[in-house]
Amino acid sequence: MKELFWNSDEIHSAADQICQSIPGYQESAQRYEETAAQVQNILGYELYDQLCTRLAECSAYEIRAYYSLGLGLREELMHSLSF
Repeated sequence: MKELFWNSDEIHSAADQICQSIPGYQESAQRYEETAAQVQNILGYELYDQLCTRLAECSAYEIRAYYSLGLGLREELMHSLSF
């Protein structure tokens, strides 16, 4: 089931399109890329790559937690609306 969402080019493309349409996203992404390049220059590629990997791991858990809350809220809403 997770492969349906996490490894789907369609999902990634759709999410990217949504991000691109959110006001301020492109500027934020640009500032991130600039700062990331500075940090990589200071830390070196290997340590920077480890940092990014660990951050992505932690972020994935946090995203799952928030997503689970959203699913739970939708489930509660569906139950409250059913007769």
